[in-house]
Amino acid sequence: MFLFRILLLFTLVMMSTLVSAKNIVVLTSLPGSQLKTTKRLNKIIKRKLSHFSNLNLIVVNRGDQEVLHNYLNDPETVALFWLSHGGYKTLRSNDLGMMPSALLLDFNGDNVSKVFQKIHPNIKFLGIIGCNSSQILSPYLSMNKEVGSYIPTKKVVATWAMRKAIRKFKKHYSQNNYESITRPIEKKGYEITIKRISKTASKSLKVFAGKEFIGIIPKSKKNEFQEKIFFIPAVKMQKRKMKITFESGQSAFDATDNFGDISLMHNQATFWKLFSKRDGTPFGTNERIYLFKSDISQLIEAENYILYKE
Repeated sequence: MFLFRILLLFTLVMMSTLVSAKNIVVLTSLPGSQLKTTKRLNKIIKRKLSHFSNLNLIVVNRGDQEVLHNYLNDPETVALFWLSHGGYKTLRSNDLGMMPSALLLDFNGDNVSKVFQKIHPNIKFLGIIGCNSSQILSPYLSMNKEVGSYIPTKKVVATWAMRKAIRKFKKHYSQNNYESITRPIEKKGYEITIKRISKTASKSLKVFAGKEFIGIIPKSKKNEFQEKIFFIPAVKMQKRKMKITFESGQSAFDATDNFGDISLMHNQATFWKLFSKRDGTPFGTNERIYLFKSDISQLIEAENYILYKE
């Protein structure tokens, strides 16, 4: 009987550890031509990050914006590393002239940088191993001083940078309390239903309300029908914040239609119209813009929705 109780206690302790264990997530997204580098990185990652007794290690190669978004908003993720190529493109700003904008390119050459606009508060360490990627997280980190990070400001060698990022994470983990939120974080917003019928096998799409990233429509098969609910945050509501933009992340030189037929509804009503030429051809190859063509007073009352799960 005594031995049985000891075994039972040990089993309960182990089950409790498994239930409470959180995740270290490492996503690599190098092109197929750099398979040897990816294999070397996997060896470094598993050797240096697999010894935590209370943290699980998840490694995903060939990550894309959908995979990245899922782990960035998973309440079980406490540290996330993303490794791919980085760079800049130049954009024109009305106020500041020409401005550099950070690029973070996955294994397909698609830009995933804007996915980092939405990060679960349970994540306490972020590492972006990509050349010149320091701009991507600076707005988020400036508002979250307790979050540790490794973000290179210049060109780096992937294996060297991965080792450095891991060292920085281990130091941050040893010096800080990685507490999780104890209840869901809610926000008020206007519910919209987005439907897509894909013409071909299509990439996932980032969804923006105004300039705010609100989620992802998953990748799809040819002729697949998708329906997903999103919420437009009801903060200082203005008509321009009702503009809905879909971005595939693909190069502007890639003419593949990853959008298909998209429709948007609020309270069973269609208030949006595709921004297009007179013949109905949409503007742009890597985005679709839907303009809000009604009055904000037509919206039903904002409701609570879960922004981050516990």
